[in-house]
Amino acid sequence: MSFKKMQLTLSDKLNNTIDLNFQIRNTLSAQIWAKSLNLAEPEGLRETKRFYNFPEQDCSKLDHLLNLLTKIIKDLNLIHPELIFPSIDRDQLQESVNNLHFNFAHSHHVTNMITVVNSASWGEFNIVLHNIEAVLSNELSLNRTELNNSRIVFTWNNSHKSIIPEECYRDFSLSYEFGTVYANYSQVGRHFYEMFRSQDDQLADEHIQPFRYISADTNIWFGPTSGHAFEKSNIDQIKSWFENRQSRFNRLGYFWGDPKLALGQIPVARLEEPVVSIIDVQNFMNNLANYSKVINVKVT
Repeated sequence: MSFKKMQLTLSDKLNNTIDLNFQIRNTLSAQIWAKSLNLAEPEGLRETKRFYNFPEQDCSKLDHLLNLLTKIIKDLNLIHPELIFPSIDRDQLQESVNNLHFNFAHSHHVTNMITVVNSASWGEFNIVLHNIEAVLSNELSLNRTELNNSRIVFTWNNSHKSIIPEECYRDFSLSYEFGTVYANYSQVGRHFYEMFRSQDDQLADEHIQPFRYISADTNIWFGPTSGHAFEKSNIDQIKSWFENRQSRFNRLGYFWGDPKLALGQIPVARLEEPVVSIIDVQNFMNNLANYSKVINVKVT
């Protein structure tokens, strides 16, 4: 069976809903993603409120996120009084987030402590860290464009992972296009592009984890479209960053130019409704501004 369409239903706090329709790409990687999503749908959505850089929403406000992070850390300290969390430096926020990722979100020590009882708190902790990183990245982006780096991520109770076939590594792209759906990263750790963006040199070797799976977990980009010039500049910067750490990466078996570095993301679908001009995009995002929950996803 070949999948052609995805319908995404969102709701706001008043239970108003909106349907967004997407056309699924006719590529092997996109069809693997769609098949995973079709299998995942009966088992239900797990994360439904991961809306990044929607300015009207609290999840995109730095003060709210830092207050929430402080509260979560206090809650985790009640569960694990033996853990000493580093302080959060507002002036060096990315470095603080990297520290928290390294020492806690990706720590073997912490992983062994996660149980059914406390997994929700640890999951929320990790999501808030990613929200903070998204806001920091968005602040830099707004210096170049009028459009926020808005995106929606949703995950499943069973995401039905499949190992990426060799031929699908050519589908990875560093370009972003408004209204495009990408297969989301569904591993514990960080891939190279994420390491580059956060300039994370504190990550343990075993947590350097390039994309190796396609699953039903999904990332939809509603930020600015990047052109060829941006992609070329981006790849040049990543290459320079990689070569400055070449001895470490080569020791781990990673070499520049290998498609299995899996730089970027795999596009799997795109918005059906034509959204062409910046005015169209802004009107579309204004209509979407107050929707904050994914309530249904279906592929056909």
